[in-house]
Amino acid sequence: MSTLKVNLVEPRSATTLTLGASGDTVDIPAGATIDATGATITGWPSAGTANQPNFQMRTAGNLAWVNSGYTKIPLATLMWESDTGSCDTTTNYRFTVPAAKGGKYILTHHMPLPDGGNGYVKILKNGAELGNFWYTWASNFGGLKTFSMTTSAELAAADYIEWWVYSNVNDTVNGDYYITGWRIDS
Repeated sequence: MSTLKVNLVEPRSATTLTLGASGDTVDIPAGATIDATGATITGWPSAGTANQPNFQMRTAGNLAWVNSGYTKIPLATLMWESDTGSCDTTTNYRFTVPAAKGGKYILTHHMPLPDGGNGYVKILKNGAELGNFWYTWASNFGGLKTFSMTTSAELAAADYIEWWVYSNVNDTVNGDYYITGWRIDS
């Protein structure tokens, strides 16, 4: 192996500078910095690693809210996930942070509400309450009532998140519940 030590490598008269050939590995050692400030980058994965992992799950249909009791939102349909296996849509209906993907996350939920009353949307992290948000809604305005909320959380690898609802009325709510999340910072 030979070492070439220079401060600048430029191609001849506006041609392309190529490092390595097909099948070669170009290694960037640990501790090195790639500075692409002001550059146009092509051929790289279009989303890079920004906002990953990310996911969206939804219910497969209507949900019965129980008077004076919490009901787990059965997120049985996977819309997408960037890290395969991070969303459980068959047993526990939860998102689990993949290995080495801890950090700050944004979590949103959008859901239809019962005809009238008040209740809670509870988010659990590893079985412990991360947030318990209280809401009240009127029954005399007609139409489908929906609720949307965004929250943030610091999550570590293997942490899991679940969503539950509580109401002071017994009612089956028509429509799907959508839960979306993505990492914003490691």
